[in-house]
Amino acid sequence: MSEKEIHVHFSEKVNNGGKKDTADRIQRSIPLTEGMSLYNALQKEGILFSAPCAGNGTCGACKIKVLEGSLAASLKDKQMLSEEQIKDGWRLACQAYPTEECRILIPTEDFTVMTGYEAGNIEISSSQGGGYSIAIDLGTTTLAYELFDVNTGSTVKTVSSTNPQRIYGADVVSRMEQSDNGRCDMLKLCIRQGMRKDIAALLHDIEPAKIQSIGISGNTAMVHLFMGYSCEGLGRYPFRPVTLEHMQTDAKELNLMDQAVPVSITGGISAYVGGDVLAGFAAQRMRQEGGPCLYIDLGTNAEMALADGHGKIYVTSAPAGPAFEAANISCGVGSIEGAVSGISIENGQQTLITIGEKEPVGFCGSGILEAVYELLKNGVIDETGLLEDAYFEKGYPVGKLKITQQDIRQIQLAKSAVFSAIQILMKKAKVTSDRIKRVYLAGGFGFYLNIKKAVGIGLLPENFSEKIMTIGNASLYGTKEILTGKIKEEELKDIKNIFEEIYLSNENDFQDIFMENMNFNVVDEC
Repeated sequence: MSEKEIHVHFSEKVNNGGKKDTADRIQRSIPLTEGMSLYNALQKEGILFSAPCAGNGTCGACKIKVLEGSLAASLKDKQMLSEEQIKDGWRLACQAYPTEECRILIPTEDFTVMTGYEAGNIEISSSQGGGYSIAIDLGTTTLAYELFDVNTGSTVKTVSSTNPQRIYGADVVSRMEQSDNGRCDMLKLCIRQGMRKDIAALLHDIEPAKIQSIGISGNTAMVHLFMGYSCEGLGRYPFRPVTLEHMQTDAKELNLMDQAVPVSITGGISAYVGGDVLAGFAAQRMRQEGGPCLYIDLGTNAEMALADGHGKIYVTSAPAGPAFEAANISCGVGSIEGAVSGISIENGQQTLITIGEKEPVGFCGSGILEAVYELLKNGVIDETGLLEDAYFEKGYPVGKLKITQQDIRQIQLAKSAVFSAIQILMKKAKVTSDRIKRVYLAGGFGFYLNIKKAVGIGLLPENFSEKIMTIGNASLYGTKEILTGKIKEEELKDIKNIFEEIYLSNENDFQDIFMENMNFNVVDEC
């Protein structure tokens, strides 16, 4: 190994008199190994940063800035980055192969994470004694925590963070591949260290000895990665997980705390419909609605559960891809400050809404969806998604940002996958969209979704418009209800027993339905 080093700086946000400023500091120095990309070098040393495509050079997200030294711009750099960015020293870590000592800056992502939810009255007996419990939503992109009083159920504090496994890819498929290729322990260690740090922050003013229990819910793949289980059975038919059972362990064994606090992990329904959906579904009491109801959690995999009103529940997972999280969008960013979350275009005049009311830095999922709707409404794209000739090559400009033809195709693929999956579920349940009583839309993307525009591009059926209830982080709420005893383990088992999973890949007409739904709706300009 060479004695040359790479000096890594992190851009981190610090509090300064109640204001958030940005400060740069040396994080650490790591060995420089010639022939090894910066992406692999940073990953090897456990330095976390965003890499949605797992280092394949297709997402453009693993940007680093050269502060000192020289790194030639690669072909991928020139495709993914602007001339101004390249001139300013920005490079893609997965395409950078340093041969001499250098100093680099890694920007820190600060996601806005959904920790709120629509909840009913939580009635808890005081017989549980004093103390606190922690509910955790183990998400693919983000982690959400709620510390609550076990006597009253009242929220004491919430904490959220970016899932540190993003360095291994934005989606679970990429991470499962990394796990199967010898990085299982690294992925487990990565997520557990991140959660330990978050729990410590959550308990800043609380005696750890007062924590009575911890509950965790996540999708089946994330639970496997967290527990260090093999993911080989999840990636191919017949999709056999190591386990879907409700698990009991403790925080000390998992290295989440130094105390042996009981930890319960919600069991999943199938390989691609996990305990997070089960917990969220159970918390909505959908079986008591008295008619067909649909539960949708929009994300990289859009998970759905349709209760037919007659005691049967049909579930599926639609391969929406990471477009809803903007991971494969040319100017896509996560839900960070400055992300464009909403846009309107009237008579050529663009009005942008950004997270934190900051200068636009890119489009998050809701922002790119709204942008596509506005382009459709203004005739900049047609129902097939084709951009006008003037914008076809270089994209449609939105300030310093742009929307490319490929971005539009990604939204088309995602919206068709979701709409088609809904149609397949309704067909299986023998339920038409007009008969569905209520649609529960879970997750952060769903919470901020403009329903009119989502229906307008054909993401959701038109007659869902007045039936949709956005419920926020239903997984976190459901996990809390499990911990408080409002949802019993027997109830979860009962729900699992009446689920029927629909594998879209096994449905002969899914591809035909998918292609039929690729086109956008025709949007009136009024």
